[in-house]
Amino acid sequence: MARRVRRGPTLLLSDVPGRERLLDTVRLFAPEARVDGGVVWAGDSGLHGPVEVTPKLLRQARLPGGWPVLYVSSGDEGLVGGLAHRLGGIVFAGGRVLPGRDADHHLVTVYLARRPDPGRFSELVSPYAGGVTHTGVPGMDLYSGGRISALVRAVEGAAPPAVGAGAWELTCDLSETAADPAGAHRLALEVGRTALVIAAEFDGVPLDCDGYRITEPRDLLPASLTV
Repeated sequence: MARRVRRGPTLLLSDVPGRERLLDTVRLFAPEARVDGGVVWAGDSGLHGPVEVTPKLLRQARLPGGWPVLYVSSGDEGLVGGLAHRLGGIVFAGGRVLPGRDADHHLVTVYLARRPDPGRFSELVSPYAGGVTHTGVPGMDLYSGGRISALVRAVEGAAPPAVGAGAWELTCDLSETAADPAGAHRLALEVGRTALVIAAEFDGVPLDCDGYRITEPRDLLPASLTV
């Protein structure tokens, strides 16, 4: 067990989330997630736990202290990364704690079935992005804003489970134009609002950097933060 925990990816938490809460959260990553034999399955990724972090396991796996509960994933690192973000935990893999999201950078991707009209897109996102300038090149649209920028381009690779079935031909990547540590969380909320507005207008699906579906702007903030 200690070797498996140390290899990871392992989710460390301060307490055991209710089964329904855990499953509902995982379904933002994989809508078809299910529990089978005590394991939460999200596609090919399994989440095994909860496991009590005993003094022996803490020592053998060389875990950081202060985290009494863990789950071990047998698949996608994004699964546990998103859970750590939403449930207030950390990710341990390869014998070390993995860095969490930067407080001043929240990348969001909106999956789209069609190319948005540049004029309508600019009009829609300008209030959130701080004004935008559109630059079109073959196969790509760049919208540069004072606070938020967007890049629309063809989908690369298979679409993640969270978007479900559909003819997803394009992605719209939203990111902060410039780091602002003092207003990082406010800007994250603006990125979230922008993604949801784009998704509603163009029938898209917004995902965070871990591949979890965004349902409200607060989804981009750490679970421990109160706004």
